Amino acid sequence: MTISRMEVTKIVELAHELEQHVLLYGPVGTGKTTAGRMAAAKGQPVFHISLTSEQSAAALVGHYIPKEGSFEWHDGPALKAWRTGGLLLIDEVDKSSPDCGDVLHMILNDFSVAEYTLPTNETVKPFVGFRVVATMNGVPSDLPEAVRDRFTCIIRVGEPDKAQYKQLSKEMEKLCRGVYNTNAHKVKYSFRQLRMLDRLLQKGLEMEKAVAAVTEEEQESRALIEALTLAKIFPGEGGV
Repeated sequence: MTISRMEVTKIVELAHELEQHVLLYGPVGTGKTTAGRMAAAKGQPVFHISLTSEQSAAALVGHYIPKEGSFEWHDGPALKAWRTGGLLLIDEVDKSSPDCGDVLHMILNDFSVAEYTLPTNETVKPFVGFRVVATMNGVPSDLPEAVRDRFTCIIRVGEPDKAQYKQLSKEMEKLCRGVYNTNAHKVKYSFRQLRMLDRLLQKGLEMEKAVAAVTEEEQESRALIEALTLAKIFPGEGGV
């Protein structure tokens, strides 16, 4: 069963009403980040960060910056969300470095115990309304157990929704649906790749050149050309 982006957003909203953090997982290009952003309450500020294995905890909580001959503390997205009761949207949560992972435990703690003391000795606690939506392209078991356990609402977003599919020609939509339904989490081509490829082909660009523009390796290009040929998708045909 495919859950539409609006349905995912509604579930996230309900989880937030219950003061729960949410994890959205699934293949690339399925609208997880968009669904998470749409779940923000009216007027609620949204703070966004994509994690990498090289980041320090400062990327989340903040750091000092030079100002007029001295240094001033500058909040990171996590503390900004805490102070304002905002929505913290974390992409690629499974790519977190060990340093950021330690801070994630603190950010995702129950409100009754969550707090962080800055180097300035100020102690910050989450303001009413603060919530986290995290996304990942893998599976929840990829996360450290202590992090995964802090997400009490976990939703699989397995493929693009109807609104996204409508952006494609009929032939490309069929190919795209096959990619997501066949490959589960190991999707070889993302929705964004296929959408761009579809647009290039509709403009009449030669298939080999269009494929080269959206792929990185020769083997991947050959496989995609074969898939397009089998799906009978050729330059200038179809349309959206």
